Amino acid sequence: MSFAQPLNDNCSVAQTIVPNGTCYPGTTVAANDSWLGTVGCQSNGSHPDAWYTFTATGSSLAVSVTGGTITGNIEFILVNGTCLTTFTIVGSLCGLSPLSGTINGLIPG
Repeated sequence: MSFAQPLNDNCSVAQTIVPNGTCYPGTTVAANDSWLGTVGCQSNGSHPDAWYTFTATGSSLAVSVTGGTITGNIEFILVNGTCLTTFTIVGSLCGLSPLSGTINGLIPG
């Protein structure tokens, strides 16, 4: 069985979301590893990623990621910037599914 890459597999096609408590389904099955560098717990091997974009409405973001059938650690990285510039890491969360936590230091707007 083969899988197609998710539509938001790269930064340039990030899915726009609204940080209002809505659950957004997604997958990293067949996704590329387009993140450059190492953050948190994912230090070696392939790290498929999916990209999302939003405008902050407050100074913190509560995150909950459930890994379905995935095993091992899940990593959530929040960055500020655009695909055409260098990203600034705002925060990251790492752990087993379900992964949840809060990232502070966001600037609304």
